[in-house]
Amino acid sequence: MSKSVAKYETVSYCWGREPGQCFMEIDGQPELVPGSAVRVLRALRHPTRSRVLWIDAICINQCDQTEKSDQVSFMCEIYRHGYNNLIWLGEAEKRHSIEVEQTLQAVLSNKRRAMENDERFRRLMRSSDSAEVQNGQYLDPGINLAPLQTLFESEWFCRLWVAQEATLAPKSVCNFGDRSVPLADALDVAVWLVYNSSMLPSALKVSRGIHAARAMWYLLDSKDDRSQDLFMAFLLAQNFQATEPRDHVYALLGLYKDQQPHRCLRGLYLRPNYNKPIGDVFRDATRAWIEDSSSLQTLKFVQPTKVIAGSPSWTLMFNVGPSGLDADPLCKLGNGFNADGSLSSPVDFKDSDTLRVLGAPIDHVNQCCPRFTKARSWANGEHARHMSMISSVIEQRREGTDWRPELGFVLTAGSRLESRSSLASDFAAFLNYSARNPTQPPVATTSVRVDKDFARANRWYTKFEQTVYGRRFFMTKRGLAGIGPLDMACNDVILVIRGSSIPLVLRPGRNACEYTLVGPCYVFGLMHGEARECEVSWLSIK
Repeated sequence: MSKSVAKYETVSYCWGREPGQCFMEIDGQPELVPGSAVRVLRALRHPTRSRVLWIDAICINQCDQTEKSDQVSFMCEIYRHGYNNLIWLGEAEKRHSIEVEQTLQAVLSNKRRAMENDERFRRLMRSSDSAEVQNGQYLDPGINLAPLQTLFESEWFCRLWVAQEATLAPKSVCNFGDRSVPLADALDVAVWLVYNSSMLPSALKVSRGIHAARAMWYLLDSKDDRSQDLFMAFLLAQNFQATEPRDHVYALLGLYKDQQPHRCLRGLYLRPNYNKPIGDVFRDATRAWIEDSSSLQTLKFVQPTKVIAGSPSWTLMFNVGPSGLDADPLCKLGNGFNADGSLSSPVDFKDSDTLRVLGAPIDHVNQCCPRFTKARSWANGEHARHMSMISSVIEQRREGTDWRPELGFVLTAGSRLESRSSLASDFAAFLNYSARNPTQPPVATTSVRVDKDFARANRWYTKFEQTVYGRRFFMTKRGLAGIGPLDMACNDVILVIRGSSIPLVLRPGRNACEYTLVGPCYVFGLMHGEARECEVSWLSIK
């Protein structure tokens, strides 16, 4: 941007479901603009001086898709060079806005007392334990958190574009009624509350806004982390919403450029273009991220059954998101899997729709059991019959050996070798429990007294529920056991692809070495580099 541009502030707000329209004088002429934008501008008027503001609803011609595409490309520069970003969270009665401000300060004081310094706080919030086990007990139970429920119910926290705006701006201030608070303070409160979620009232615990604010905290905290890739930003951005499907890609481009200035995003074809077909936008974004990262980790989040007709099977549907797969033991980041042995991952795109990768075909699928669904009732014995069928299938292929520890691993996507003995004992406890209680799952209630065996059965069953629903158990021709996607079928091929930490199920095409993606899978004996020495060859995924 030119250095001669006047100092200005940016405005970040939600248009609302029914913004309405009204006239506003611009350059001496009445112009019809969104009514919500006018209301926000009036609320943000400075009481004593002139204020230069940039607001998208008025500064971008929303009716001209070509102009809108050009302006959206420039938005990251606009927010980066404004000296302050004014966030409008909505109107509030004076009494209530004061209560919100006081509660925020009380929680921040509690955090400072518990954490001693900001560096300890950041380390704890970014540790794997804080991300996966939100059971902190540091929160002061004497703080009345009710005022924060309304604050985090603001639509602003859940909109995708605001993640870019807040991340790029040098400073952001939240305005709530007549009160203002630094965005950084509000996000610190959100991440602290979620970390101590076991102490939260139920309404706040499940608030979408507070979890979106937590995700925003990670985005801002990663701003100068050059190891942070755009795919992690994509996972965090799943907490946010956007009306226009293409924005699930375009809103992330600014984050990528800001977090990865040392990388060159391959793909000027990813410039915002609202006339471009949605499927092409998602395809090109998937391709660019694969090329830029030299990794195929993206593929484990692809859901081929949801891909737009006519798009390649490897296209990531950004507007659908991973649908909880980021917390799935099979797909989540940091799950301990390393199927390709940490080998390099050369990729090549023969054309726009064909991804060429190096892979080792392992075996063909020989048997597929019916899919696991939550509809399989314990009460009518259907769950027990399903488990019996699976046990019978693997037992026939493991004659003379104890197959149970292996099955316990497969059905929970067991990842860490050091947990093998404890997982086996948990599964044995589950089998003993289910033999005695074929119609009642090992789920604890307040009226049940839990003993050690029940706790072990419950622990295995909890992992089982997190892993198998929406998947099916399978065996390959050579007897490998695993779980894979719903749409897998006999004669599909299990491959270990360089650059992918978990094996993939691919379906052979008409031509040799040509496949379509079916989805990721867990295969016992293939998850920790066992296929490192297998011969690899180039194959095409359409």
